[in-house]
Amino acid sequence: MMPRCAEVYPSWRKAYAPLAELKWVKAVKRHDLVFMDDSCFRYHLLLLLVLRILRRGIPIVIIHHFPYLNDRGLMRIANFVWQYIYYALCRCLIVPSPYTQDVAGRLYPGKRIFYIPIPFGKKFETSDDEVEGRLLFVGTVERRKGLHYLIRALADVKRWVPSVHLDIVGKIVDNSYYRKLVDDITRHQLQTVVSFRGRVSDEALDEIYRKAEVFVFPSLLEGYGMVMIEAMSHGLPVVAFDNSAMPYTIQHGVNGLLAENRDAEALAGCIREIVGNRELRQKLQQGMRTTVGSLKTQSDFEKAISKMIHSLR
Repeated sequence: MMPRCAEVYPSWRKAYAPLAELKWVKAVKRHDLVFMDDSCFRYHLLLLLVLRILRRGIPIVIIHHFPYLNDRGLMRIANFVWQYIYYALCRCLIVPSPYTQDVAGRLYPGKRIFYIPIPFGKKFETSDDEVEGRLLFVGTVERRKGLHYLIRALADVKRWVPSVHLDIVGKIVDNSYYRKLVDDITRHQLQTVVSFRGRVSDEALDEIYRKAEVFVFPSLLEGYGMVMIEAMSHGLPVVAFDNSAMPYTIQHGVNGLLAENRDAEALAGCIREIVGNRELRQKLQQGMRTTVGSLKTQSDFEKAISKMIHSLR
C-alpha cells in the first residue's frame, strides 16, 4: 500500500498534520510492503517512526529527487536533516534514475537501494514544420522550474532574434511566482513574446512540439526530467542548465546543449546557438535518436519490480 496525504493542509493545520496522518497505521496491518512518497516527508515522518517501532510492514520510500538541494541557508540544513532521517527510517529506497541512484548511494552507502527505471516508448520522429525562433517549455509553473532565468535570457535573445516566441505549457501551481514572472515579462517588454498556454490536450501538445524549434528547460532541480525525453522523442533540441539530473540525459553538443547553472546569459547563448542553425539541429537529432533508442522499456520496469519483490520475501 502507499499512504497518501488525503488533503493539502493549510498553513494553520500543518502543525498537527503529522498526528492526523497516523490514521494510516491501522491500514498498514493488512499489507507487507508500505511505499512512502518522498513528497510527503513533512507529514509522514511520525507515521514512519511509529511503523518502525511497531514493526508494521516493510516501509520503502520512492525518491523522486532530493528537494533540500534546491534550498538555501538554514532551510537547506533543516530540510536535509528532516529528509535524511525520513529516508534512513525506511528499510529500502527506490530510485527512478541513475542520478537519484548516485546521490542515494553516496548518502546511504549501507542501505538497500533498488533502481526501478522509468519506462519509455522508443518512438522518435522529427518535424519539418518548426518555426524559426519558436521556443517551448513544458512543466509546472513554479520557482523550482527556473522560468525567471528563461525570461531574462529571452530578453537577450530577442535582440538577436526579433521573431522569437516562447510557449509555456503547464499548470500554474504557484500563483505568487506566476505574478512575478508576469512582472518580469512586462519589465522586459516581452508581453507579445511569451504565451502561457496552461494545460493542453495531448493532441494540442503534439502540435506545439511539431512547431517548436528549441525546447528550453531551465529547471533548477530534477530527479530525471522526463519532459526532456519527451522533447527528444519529437526530435526537438533541448537546452537546459547543467545541474542535478540534466547532465545524466543531456550530453553537451551531442544530443542537446547545457548552460552553466543559474546563468541566464549562458542560457541565452545556447538558445542563440541553435536558433536557425539547421546543421546543428540535425547533428543533435542524431544524438537524440541514440538516446531514445537506449531508453528503458516497460519490460525492463516490470523485471526490476519483480526482482525487488522477490528479494524482499
